[in-house]
Amino acid sequence: MSHFVDAWNASYVRRENTLFYPSEAVVAFVNKNIRRRIGHDRFDREFASPPRVLDLGSGAGRHLRFLCENGYHPIGIELSSEACKQARALLSHSGLSDFEIHESDGGRIPIADASVDYAISVATFDSMTRLDAASSAAEVYRTLKDGGLFYVDLISDTSARSGQELAKGEFLIDEAHEHGTVQLFYDKDDIDSVFAAFKLRSRRLHQVLDDQGRVLSARWECVFEK
Repeated sequence: MSHFVDAWNASYVRRENTLFYPSEAVVAFVNKNIRRRIGHDRFDREFASPPRVLDLGSGAGRHLRFLCENGYHPIGIELSSEACKQARALLSHSGLSDFEIHESDGGRIPIADASVDYAISVATFDSMTRLDAASSAAEVYRTLKDGGLFYVDLISDTSARSGQELAKGEFLIDEAHEHGTVQLFYDKDDIDSVFAAFKLRSRRLHQVLDDQGRVLSARWECVFEK
């Protein structure tokens, strides 16, 4: 996975993935499965201490900020040093300090076994090779507590991008956006294989269609349990 570091650093320098707003699906996952905000400073349940939430592929920090602002202790794992720099700047500018950011790939998460309560990963497991995806899934499983939930979204094999095919469903991107990175497309069997250690709680395919019914983009939204 580390051989794509330069490509991802270049992508973040170009600000292609420097996003500031959290994914609606992550907000929905947190509100449905952990706790829901019911006022400016009120929630439908209280925590004895901030739950630890692993964000694999934390990028420029949009979900780290969202989690901090809602009473969690987020732990970002991010391959790109440029993305880590942008994330630290974002959280510092927001006046937040209860977080961790580790510059590391997903195959070697520097966190103890069974030490996080929840995990999320947005548009990351489809930006690595199949081998790296399997090792990253194993690392999330290792670090998650028993019964902990894991939200992940993945690009569907009904989507398409331009690139060199390296293996079945695995492409080296030659488009300007994310040039030189890898894209891994998933069908149901791929999901079941990569995340075999987990129990599947839910899986939804979200598609965007044009006026002719053709797929413009499609992503899987999955919730797993350890």
